[in-house]
Amino acid sequence: MKLYVVGIGMGNPKLLTMQAKEIIDTSGCLIGAQRMLDCFPDSRAQKIAAATPEKMMLAIGSCQADSASVLVSGDCGFYSAATGLSKRMQNGQAVYIPGISSLQYFCARLSMAWDDVTVISLHGREENLISAVLRNPKTFVLTGGTQSVRQICTQMCEYGLGACLIHAGERLSYPEERIVTDSA
Repeated sequence: MKLYVVGIGMGNPKLLTMQAKEIIDTSGCLIGAQRMLDCFPDSRAQKIAAATPEKMMLAIGSCQADSASVLVSGDCGFYSAATGLSKRMQNGQAVYIPGISSLQYFCARLSMAWDDVTVISLHGREENLISAVLRNPKTFVLTGGTQSVRQICTQMCEYGLGACLIHAGERLSYPEERIVTDSA
């Protein structure tokens, strides 16, 4: 079976790279979180919902097609399920297809360069947010799980950083996308 790990961006199919679209369109099996599978309602491929690397590996094993695409959000190299998946695969088992990351998309929406951005993720991990913000004028924070924008702003205010300018984005690329710019 030909296996691909495809970064699908934030979820809007219009933001797929041409290569990703072609591979997804010709795959006999699509594997990924349900919200990612829902992005391709017209696909005739077998669809298997799997949101963790462990479940994705099981889904790959149960796929009956000649080719399969494991769909991951954003770019497969930027805080992606692809990292955990690659640890479970043999080298060269899959071809990785990049997508547009949330950082790329968000900075483009803000008309802001991102080559000098420091990135931290609070999605299921611990990081020292305050230290990162104090050292880096442009800090991009991935939220999720128990960390919300409100909690981050509250923490910044507690450390005297309430005047810092914050850009917050949610539901990026979807029709209900919302981007807010204000002080913490």
